[in-house]
Amino acid sequence: MAAIDKMLEQFKELPELQAFARAQQKTITELTKKNKAQDDEIKHLKKLLEGAVPVIQEKPIDFGANDEEAIAREQLFLLKKMSNERELNYEETKRVEIYSKILMALKDKQPKTIEVKSRQLSDSELLNALTQAKDDNDGKQDQH
Repeated sequence: MAAIDKMLEQFKELPELQAFARAQQKTITELTKKNKAQDDEIKHLKKLLEGAVPVIQEKPIDFGANDEEAIAREQLFLLKKMSNERELNYEETKRVEIYSKILMALKDKQPKTIEVKSRQLSDSELLNALTQAKDDNDGKQDQH
């Protein structure tokens, strides 16, 4: 209240007070317009951001898999989501290649099943089947 009384003392006549009030009203109007424009800009930028950055849904991770496989699969999943939105850049493409190689290497390390046509094989036939499977795997590794 004292501030208002002090302000009123500064103006000797009514026209001066009215001019001051008009100036204050003009300032308030300009600041209100500026505030609304900034609010609109914030809303617009939020909308752009939501449209440009995909919301990544969490995919359940198979904890039974080893860490390398889980990481590679998760990263490939995220890169796949990005590729649905836009074309991947060079670095992202290299990461896809690296993670794919990791998964292929892990796949090659997994134990192979040997198909045997009959359960009643002699020891020598079983030994031949094992050596043949080993030779097949060695030939595949030499090609890489």
